[in-house]
Amino acid sequence: MSSQKESENTPVNQFASSEFEPTQPGNQSSDVSGNGSGDEPSDVSGDQSSDQSSNEFGNQSSDGPILPKDNENNDNEGNEADRIVPASKQTEQRIRNSFISILLDEKFNDITTKMIADRAGISRNTFYSYFDSKYDLFEIIENELIDGFLNIMLDLRKAGSEKYYADIKSGYNEYFVEYFKYIRQHFHVFNALIRSDFSTGFLTRFSRSIARVRLETIKSWDSPYSKKLEANPTLLIYREEILSSLYVSLFVTWIKRDMDLSIDKLQEMMVKLWTPIVDFID
Repeated sequence: MSSQKESENTPVNQFASSEFEPTQPGNQSSDVSGNGSGDEPSDVSGDQSSDQSSNEFGNQSSDGPILPKDNENNDNEGNEADRIVPASKQTEQRIRNSFISILLDEKFNDITTKMIADRAGISRNTFYSYFDSKYDLFEIIENELIDGFLNIMLDLRKAGSEKYYADIKSGYNEYFVEYFKYIRQHFHVFNALIRSDFSTGFLTRFSRSIARVRLETIKSWDSPYSKKLEANPTLLIYREEILSSLYVSLFVTWIKRDMDLSIDKLQEMMVKLWTPIVDFID
C-alpha cells in the first residue's frame, strides 16, 4: 500500500480530467488518483473499532458493490452456499458497502476515510490495508461497474451486425434488455455514483466508455453499413456521442425514478429512439 493518502479536504477534481480515456473491460485504470496529496495520519490513536465478525457481516445484497471473483479453488466438495467467505473479503465488502451507503447521503468531497471506517466498524489502519484512499476505492468500484456493462456490449459485438440490426427492425433487442437488467441488479451502486457525479464526473466517463466500445464494434463489423459509417468519420463521432448520451440519460432517469417502468417497456422505448439514428448518416 502506498504511504501517500488523500487529504480529506483535497478537491475531487482529480476525477474530472478532460483527457480521460475509458478503460478496456477488465483493465481497471483511469486518471483518478489520490497520489500527490497528503492524507490523514494512518497511525490512529484512541479507541479503535475492531473488525466485525463474519456473523455480524451478514448476507450481502446482490445490489451491493461488485467484488472480483475469489481465486479460491473451485472444487466440487460441498455446496456453494456452505463455503465460508474469507474474513478479508468480508471486510473489503463491508468497506465497499459502507462507502456506497455514505455516498447516498453525503457529498463525495465531504466524505473522509474515518467516516467510511466508522460505518464499516473497522479502524482507519484496516481501511488502508485494502485501499489507498477514498479516491482509490471510488475508482475501483466505478471501473468494475462500467466494465460489467461493457462486457454486455462485447457480447453484442460477438453476435454480429446482422442480428443487431435485425433486432432493431423487429422492435425487440435482447441486449437492450440485458442493459437494463444490469442496471437493476446494481441499482444501489449506480444510484450512489450518480449522486456523486457533480464532484466525480462518473456519468461522463460512463458515456465515453459506451461511445468508445460502440465505435470499436462498428469498426470490427465488416458490413456495408459499418463501411458506410466509417466513410464519414466526423458524422460517426457525432452519432455515437448522441447514442451514448441517450443511453446514459435513459439509465439515469430510470434510476432517479426508482425504476418505475418495466424493462420491456424501456427496451421498446430504446428501440424506437434508436431507429431513426440508424439512418443518421444518410
